[in-house]
Amino acid sequence: MKLKISYVFLSILMLSQLSTSLAQEQSAQEYWQKLTDRLNKIESIYYKSIITINSGNEEQASPSSTTQVWLSGSKCRTESNVNLKNNFNAIVIVRPDGNFIKKSGSEVFEYIGRPELPKLGDILISAFPGGAYENAAYKFVGQEIIDNEATTVIERTTPYAKTSFTDTLWISNDKQLPVKHKNQWSHSKGMFTVREFKDYSFDPIPEVTFDVGNNWVDGQQKLYQEIKEFQSKVEEKSNTSGGSKVDISDANEKR
Repeated sequence: MKLKISYVFLSILMLSQLSTSLAQEQSAQEYWQKLTDRLNKIESIYYKSIITINSGNEEQASPSSTTQVWLSGSKCRTESNVNLKNNFNAIVIVRPDGNFIKKSGSEVFEYIGRPELPKLGDILISAFPGGAYENAAYKFVGQEIIDNEATTVIERTTPYAKTSFTDTLWISNDKQLPVKHKNQWSHSKGMFTVREFKDYSFDPIPEVTFDVGNNWVDGQQKLYQEIKEFQSKVEEKSNTSGGSKVDISDANEKR
């Protein structure tokens, strides 16, 4: 009799723990979704993003890039300083009439097409904006103090092919804004990427912030010309060596 009662009690306990776990996962997923929805409703914001690519030793890691972001309605400006093997700076402006970039050493913007502007929620808290997260698992990790700010830590693990990647977010309890975002693949052997978000501001952003001037150039045409020049060199080399010509016109059309 005692054995039967113990078995029933154990079964109830296991079901209770399972129910609690499912409830926590559901609430964590709802928390993430509500945060995304709230961020997507923000019309104007400025912030600084500091990205660190970590090889597994946090003490030796140093920032890989610093980006300032101005977002207002359907327009966005980013100014990035990338500190890798070859340091470079770039300004990217996204507007309804197109995307423009000005690279290190250039005095004019280049038009680079019309990719759609991602929503703020995707920009801040998704490693891959627009990615498939239907099968992701969510959970609350706990509470943590970062730079004297209390945060809620939440985790999302998403299966991808034969691996998975995990997003970990630190959300300010006071401001309800991301403070830090960590992304790590399951096969990365300890390597992960961390983005820290600082200096949030909701002040109005002047329209001149998104100005590209009147002397911008068509970067797409420039890229096409570079491809044509490369094709000419390949054909010239092929002719001098007696080989057959290389035709990459189909690839150009697809690009």
